[in-house]
Amino acid sequence: LAVVAQMEARNRRLVAEREALATIERELTAELETDRLLRLIVHHASDLFNGNGAIYLLDEGNKLVPRAWTHGGAFSDVHIPVGQGLVGTSAKLRQPLLVDNYPTSPYALPEFVAIGLRSAITQPLLIRDELLGVIAMNRRGEKAPPFSSDDVERLKSFAAQAAIALQNARLFAENRRQVETLSVLHELSRAVTGELERTALVEAIGREMARVPSVREIVLLLKTGDDDAPVIALHSPAGRESIAADRAHKLGLMVLQAGRVVRIDAALAGSDVPGGNVSHAHAWLGVPMSVGNADYGALLVASDAPFTEPDERLLADIGQLAGLALRSVRLFEERGLAYAELEAAQDSLMRAEKLRALGEMASGVAHDFNNLLAAICGRTQLLLGRVTDPTQQRWLTAIKRAADDGAHTVRRLQEFTRIRRDQPFVAVDLNEVIRGALEVTEMRWRNEAQGRGIVIDVETALVPEPAMMFGDAAELREVLTNLILNAVDAMPEGGSLKLSSVIDDTEVEARIDDTGQGMTEEVRQKLFDPFFTTKGPKGTGLGLSITYGIVSRHGGRIVVESVLGHGTTFRLRFPKRGLGAEAEVAAQAAELTPLRPLRCLVVDDEEEVAGTLADLLEANGHEAVVVTKSTEALSQVTAQRFDIVFSDLAMPDLSGWQLARAVKEAAPSLPVVLLTGFGVELSPEQCRTNHVDAVLTKPVEFAQLMAVAARLTR
Repeated sequence: LAVVAQMEARNRRLVAEREALATIERELTAELETDRLLRLIVHHASDLFNGNGAIYLLDEGNKLVPRAWTHGGAFSDVHIPVGQGLVGTSAKLRQPLLVDNYPTSPYALPEFVAIGLRSAITQPLLIRDELLGVIAMNRRGEKAPPFSSDDVERLKSFAAQAAIALQNARLFAENRRQVETLSVLHELSRAVTGELERTALVEAIGREMARVPSVREIVLLLKTGDDDAPVIALHSPAGRESIAADRAHKLGLMVLQAGRVVRIDAALAGSDVPGGNVSHAHAWLGVPMSVGNADYGALLVASDAPFTEPDERLLADIGQLAGLALRSVRLFEERGLAYAELEAAQDSLMRAEKLRALGEMASGVAHDFNNLLAAICGRTQLLLGRVTDPTQQRWLTAIKRAADDGAHTVRRLQEFTRIRRDQPFVAVDLNEVIRGALEVTEMRWRNEAQGRGIVIDVETALVPEPAMMFGDAAELREVLTNLILNAVDAMPEGGSLKLSSVIDDTEVEARIDDTGQGMTEEVRQKLFDPFFTTKGPKGTGLGLSITYGIVSRHGGRIVVESVLGHGTTFRLRFPKRGLGAEAEVAAQAAELTPLRPLRCLVVDDEEEVAGTLADLLEANGHEAVVVTKSTEALSQVTAQRFDIVFSDLAMPDLSGWQLARAVKEAAPSLPVVLLTGFGVELSPEQCRTNHVDAVLTKPVEFAQLMAVAARLTR
């Protein structure tokens, strides 16, 4: 009976154990999250075997790493090589091991002896011939009961269930990883396809990379050009525990030089990357973002766990996709830059064409008006020399003043279209021009502003050496004065104004920055159009047109950058070497008088103008011969003796240029002076080429005429 009772008790225990194992199997099979599954395995093992438990998994370095344990079951930082200790030997032999007196066994490790481990059993976790890890149970203390052979068999059955559940969890995790990989690639492809703005593209890459579960840190380095060094465009998250910028650059350069995926585990980071450890115990993976032989940057990611080959494949795919997107961005930016340059060139040509058309109109108007004014001024000067009545002299003086004002207006019209070339270019220090413009406008930006209760802070940042160029200092000062006053007008509530200069290999630059109201793109495009103004009745719309004409005459260009509500920047760039002639002005107002009466030849197809000049000459003791046809004038020169020739420029038979050349061939020493309504349009170089000794602009003051004659005939 006793034997029967023992057998029945044993059978009941076996049935209970099988039911318990079946229940455990169902629980383990239902859990697909690896970390929770490992904790569940250790928990059930501890209950089944009344001891402390731990589960070790095999890593890529062929070491057994503890992944879950009960209190005292393992040490988290003790990684056991295969073949070492009880756990390592069990893994190597692929067999269970049992020891009753652990401290004296050949498998004893000091760490476990120190905590009083007495008896232990181990069982490899196997799927076919693949070793997943080892499950180990132990009991501590002198009185701890030993494990039995039945325990070994039960642990073997339990381990088989645990291995199957663990493999299922791994397959599930791998499948989920593949789904997430495809999702990341799909979403990244959607995010970057058609995205042509660099900043938005960088943000999209960072956003999608952050979805990869293993990625802890992201660094994106971009090259702006083929020969440019990569710069950090994205670092997320950036903090105390993040990689330093210089080390990120070193790793990025390593990736670009390698031209392939570079994997650096945390343990190898210090020796593989110049400059020390890459980061605090992170593994790093880097991939070039390239298409063909063109590199656009490098993508670096960090993880707490070592990266695997699937990680490399995923990052390589992402790098290739990002490289294609960055190539599209680069091409779009280059096309946009080319288009902007073309548009700027077209704008410049359109403005030049407008000014040319206005110049042609102004040229004709100036010529006709100057001829009319020449007759008025000349006759008035004659009358002023003969009339003695004070009232009549006052009237004549008023007529003379009105005519002079008209002549001044015509010259301003020619200045507006920048067709005047009578002023030669000389060496000019652009820094001095800037200082001069600030002094001229100080009343507006300092005194008047303070009177209105506002403050305009003016700052200069001029290069220390002279910013030399060839030009007309007065005209350049006029340009800067106009821009400074416009900037002051754009800051009704006060603000900051900065004037600076820059010198490079071929150009000098004056830059004016203000913090005013700014302007829209539509306004910026029309800025230099004649008669366009944003000031209402207070503005004429000619200031910036004149500015554009002056800068163009100096061979320069204007670049305007502005954002509505955020101020405006004007950049005036000029060539270092002058484009104009350096000759002296032909007509010098020397205070000289002829030593003797002169015999003068006056040539003008306008009889009234020619007669007026002849009367003025004769009234002052000179002899004048008047001809209205230039061909007849040439005959007079060959037939008679003259001391000087005064000729108009625009004549129907021979032009003033042609007549001057013919006169010099007949009488090389005979001075030729052009009196023309186009005077300010003629350069000294033209005068020298056509053998003209001086050019005077109609209407001419008789004293100026006599001063030139004195200089040429003395």
